[in-house]
Amino acid sequence: EAAKSEATNGAVTGALIGAAAGALEDGLGGAAVGAAAGGAVGAGAGALSGTNDSTKTQSLVLRKCLQHKGYTVYDLD
Repeated sequence: EAAKSEATNGAVTGALIGAAAGALEDGLGGAAVGAAAGGAVGAGAGALSGTNDSTKTQSLVLRKCLQHKGYTVYDLD
């Protein structure tokens, strides 16, 4: 779920930035190309970031469960 939301947010942000950059370079045609390219790059980066956040959360939950069961956990955040 985190990867999905980050991908969506990244795609929107990337599309807006790409459209603005493309419009500055080549007008309306450049804006369309920039939006498509920026959206694709933003979605990929967002998915990667969301996956990383999800993995960190799962790791923290596991460490807390181990601590609750009586194990010594040294790197509990």
